[in-house]
Amino acid sequence: MGSKNFLLLLCILFPVYLFGRNDTLHIASRSYEATRTELVPRIDGILNDSCWNEGIWASNFVQQQPYEGQPATFPSELKILYNSNFLFVAIRCYDGEPEKIRRIFGSRDAFTGDVTGIAIDSYDDNKTAFEFNLTAAGQKIDLKHKGNFEFDLNWNAVWDGKTALGDSAWTAEFQIPFSQLRYANKEEQVWGMHVWRWLDRKSEESQWKLIPINAPAMVYLFGDLVGIQNIRSSRQVEIIPYALLKYEPQLSGDRNPYGKTKELFPNLGFDAKIGLSSNFTLDATINPDFGQVEADPSILNLTAFETFFEEKRPFFLEGNEIFDFSLDQDRIYHSRRIGQAPGFIPEIDGDYYMYAPEKTTILGAAKITGKTSKGLSVGILESVTSGENATIYFPGNEHHDSLIHPYTNFVVARLMQEKNSANTIVGGIFTASHKLFTDDRILSLSNKDAYSGGFDFEQNFSDKIYFISGKILMSYLSGTSEAIQNIQESTVHLYQRPDAYHLSGRNDTSLTSLTGTGGQLLGGKKGGKWRFEEKLKWRSPGFELNDVGYLRQADIIGQTTELEFIENNPQKYSRNYSISLFQSTSASFGGELEYAAAGIDMENQFHNLWGIQFNWNAIFPSFETRELRGGPALWMNARHEFASHINSNQSKDLSFSGGVHYNPVQHEDSRNIFAHIQLNWHPISRIRLSPYVLYSNNINEYQYIQTIDTTVEVNYLMGRLEQQTLELTFRAELFFTPEISLQYYGSPYYSSGHYATFYFVNINQADSRNNEERFTEVPEDQTFYNTETNDVRVLESISRNSYTFDNPDFSFAQFRSNLVFRWEYKLGSVLYLVWSHNKTFNEKNPLPDLSDSISNLGKVKGTHIFLIKLNYWFSI
Repeated sequence: MGSKNFLLLLCILFPVYLFGRNDTLHIASRSYEATRTELVPRIDGILNDSCWNEGIWASNFVQQQPYEGQPATFPSELKILYNSNFLFVAIRCYDGEPEKIRRIFGSRDAFTGDVTGIAIDSYDDNKTAFEFNLTAAGQKIDLKHKGNFEFDLNWNAVWDGKTALGDSAWTAEFQIPFSQLRYANKEEQVWGMHVWRWLDRKSEESQWKLIPINAPAMVYLFGDLVGIQNIRSSRQVEIIPYALLKYEPQLSGDRNPYGKTKELFPNLGFDAKIGLSSNFTLDATINPDFGQVEADPSILNLTAFETFFEEKRPFFLEGNEIFDFSLDQDRIYHSRRIGQAPGFIPEIDGDYYMYAPEKTTILGAAKITGKTSKGLSVGILESVTSGENATIYFPGNEHHDSLIHPYTNFVVARLMQEKNSANTIVGGIFTASHKLFTDDRILSLSNKDAYSGGFDFEQNFSDKIYFISGKILMSYLSGTSEAIQNIQESTVHLYQRPDAYHLSGRNDTSLTSLTGTGGQLLGGKKGGKWRFEEKLKWRSPGFELNDVGYLRQADIIGQTTELEFIENNPQKYSRNYSISLFQSTSASFGGELEYAAAGIDMENQFHNLWGIQFNWNAIFPSFETRELRGGPALWMNARHEFASHINSNQSKDLSFSGGVHYNPVQHEDSRNIFAHIQLNWHPISRIRLSPYVLYSNNINEYQYIQTIDTTVEVNYLMGRLEQQTLELTFRAELFFTPEISLQYYGSPYYSSGHYATFYFVNINQADSRNNEERFTEVPEDQTFYNTETNDVRVLESISRNSYTFDNPDFSFAQFRSNLVFRWEYKLGSVLYLVWSHNKTFNEKNPLPDLSDSISNLGKVKGTHIFLIKLNYWFSI
């Protein structure tokens, strides 16, 4: 870091220290003593069982927001009982206007309407907790606290809870099995406890024990739950077998002309959760099925980077927080790699028919997770995916199998040790994948083994207000020299770049391994009104994670500074607001400036619960080392990003949110403007309609099209792209009860692009600051479109050869939808009825228009999938 940057950092940090030095928290403690009972209440939300005459009611809830520390608008009270197997919780939420209580139905884990709940730090580690909530309509919300106000909503426990509405209050009744918690095996338990209530129409949160809204973390400020003695160990065996029948009729054009086409797919499998001890669990799955999982969103990716899709599969989501080891958007473990699409689909002639599975089959997976009483967290995951073959049929009913993905074994292991009430955390992680090759063709394309490992630490100071943390990783790949060269030349690395002289081994085609390092160092202040963070990061040129993890780009080193002021105390014209500034730079290991930006973000919520947001970023001129997919670094002009967003009162039956984004580029006719709006409408409490619309108009003067490599020269073809995109998403949900619902998801996506002008990159001047020196424009009179072959011919111009290439214009449209009936007919047991309908239109149309994409998609006959899935939960 240069002296100027160091002085700038000091100027930023000094006022933060000056205004934030008195942010140390002074919070009074509070405890509740549970009462043992031999009576078991009927869980119906009506607190008339005789057992509720036992124990004591606790009250005196105070506001966390909007008026921190003030008495709640309406009082609440709670009572906790227990026996050897269950924790029973009753919460009574009084309301002076009971007709205004927001009893809005929603899907599980959706915060809709009024809510109340309890969080329990049964590990007593001041960092993690299990939370159980009920909406006023009776829908369950359960989640895990991961620390630092991070939550895992994908955790689903098996527990019971109901609500009821009275004359002056609504009541919530919980029955939480001790088997769903994790705790030390000892005679008397002392746990952290947090009880809260959300009053939706006033956007007010009240708490039994106040946790300041500006606190840097949450669980360590919980109150205490005491008095629980001689309960059963949480060790338990839970089995969830499933049976599935899928029917996938094929369109006539997709049927195998040389044999039968399989359309009916029966399947069996099971998930198991085995309590190895009171605080360690083994999760296992054999032949898992994810048929009811919602499809990934449609995306037309014109960049050099892989699209990142979030995990949605239940087995991999639950308990996934222990394996989290992310470096910004990069991850050492990305569970979507397990069961991913086959990567080596062969090309076939037009007279042949090929059947290839869309995903690799997960034969089985198991993971062990838990935490000892001394704060050691352990996570171990192993999974095996099947080798996959594509069957290629020839005329005459002959066929053969072609390997498209090898058998692969995945291993992930994670350790974390917490000390000093989780103020000190150190840990490590290790991942490995091994492929079993039976085809020399794939052996030459993909590495055989991949290993990565790393260490991390976090140290908190001044009651967790200040912190410093770091992560360091190392990766190692092995394979044939051809496979290693393929990885080096991928868009993640681009060793073949002609101006990347700093890349060692870039011309060595005999390498059979590749190593690299990556990491980051952070420090700052995460509590109080003034907050800041300084981050340093790097990914060495040979760093590679994409066998088990996700890595967007190697060969980068950079830093980011963020400063934020948050005001949560209501002001005259504001309920709360925040202002944040950021500055960021990054460069390649060869010193090429790849990114430099600064910006400001402002948010404000008004007293009527409307909100606005404004964002401005300035991206300074820099080099784009990936744009030419292996060509020289290309100079990119400065651009600006403006964004504004507004939302109405989200506690109303009809609300909206929307925004406009505008991104112009200096010194060229490039710009992108897009607008989006989303509505949320509850015509009645049991129905939710949520349409979303996004429209984008993108003009990119210099969009990469392709590399034209001849025996004489290499040319990089660019074009002026005029692109329009329309994305629609519609969700409709009907709730018969909290356990029975019908949900529809439909998302049409349309995009069309036309290239109005073509350019060639002047390779020797790719770093020029002058557009005319970087590019040579192809005159219109030397560009000829062939409508029969749908290609473009460029005649010889300025001592260049003549070229013919595919017309890059495109018309893309896709529709994805599913209709899901879900019935939780027994605790933890669910019946699914699913209908999925999908279709895609993708053609290289001359002079395409967005209306063409819309009309053409309507002419496509889509695919249909019908499935029935039944699982049954039971415990031993």
